[in-house]
Amino acid sequence: MQNQLEKIRELIKILPNKDYKICEKYLEERKFQSILEIVRSDMYKDMPDENITKMFELESELGTYVAGLEVSDNSDDDYNDDYY
Repeated sequence: MQNQLEKIRELIKILPNKDYKICEKYLEERKFQSILEIVRSDMYKDMPDENITKMFELESELGTYVAGLEVSDNSDDDYNDDYY
């Protein structure tokens, strides 16, 4: 996952300057969902085609990273009440 995080760090550099600075802060605070919201918002801005491609790549990397962090809590489901 570290390589993925480094890739995200590199890709956020294509964001508009103001958003890049905010996302850098969010990255340090591990607020990945907030970064994803900014990226999705910026996708609608007028950008060169090469940046649009990178934006989609960034969105995909963030989505994958966030999905990997989400762990459902099914600990109670693992036990049968009849066991005790």
